[in-house]
Amino acid sequence: MVTDVRCTPDGGHVIACYRDGKIRGSRWPRAYVIDRYCLAHTEYVSRLAVVPAFPELLVSAGGDGAVRVFAYERGVQVCSAALPDDLLTADEDGKPLGVTSLTVVCEEAGSGRVGVVATVERSTSLLVFALAAATTGGEGGGYSLSLAARVEARAKVLVAGAAADQARSLLWVSLDDTQRPLQALAWRWPAAAAEPLEVQALSE
Repeated sequence: MVTDVRCTPDGGHVIACYRDGKIRGSRWPRAYVIDRYCLAHTEYVSRLAVVPAFPELLVSAGGDGAVRVFAYERGVQVCSAALPDDLLTADEDGKPLGVTSLTVVCEEAGSGRVGVVATVERSTSLLVFALAAATTGGEGGGYSLSLAARVEARAKVLVAGAAADQARSLLWVSLDDTQRPLQALAWRWPAAAAEPLEVQALSE
């Protein structure tokens, strides 16, 4: 079963993820002909995201407790990052909790670094990962992914979406709260990589 579909920034490829843990790609308009696979997930894949700043990359996540980044034309995983341990607890059926949304937020000017925000079912957390061009080779062959911040919303998060505001990232969060279902958050990239993100709630 297809769980998410994305088109690449150049419009040349259609990429879909599935409950069987596979990511399949094809060239548009012959989308029915699968010509590449991205294989690394050990559980279902629920969400995909493309990265305009790195058009060769695809970000994915699902039920295996990791956010993964692929060079999709080569079908190779270039880097990954694990979710925090306390978000890996299985549900009452013994199944792992899954990622419900992946959102790419603004690029840090001049740094080649972008933010990837992940939300997890039944959680109030928004996980902000930093995706960057690595200065040294590693698993990623030129890319790194690390958890930069964990932000707690005031209720369980359903989905998150972003808008760019120059150097500031704006994130609209849909919450499991009938009285106040939306919350807006903003942050700025720190001046130094070792410093934490500056996070500000624009609405409560």
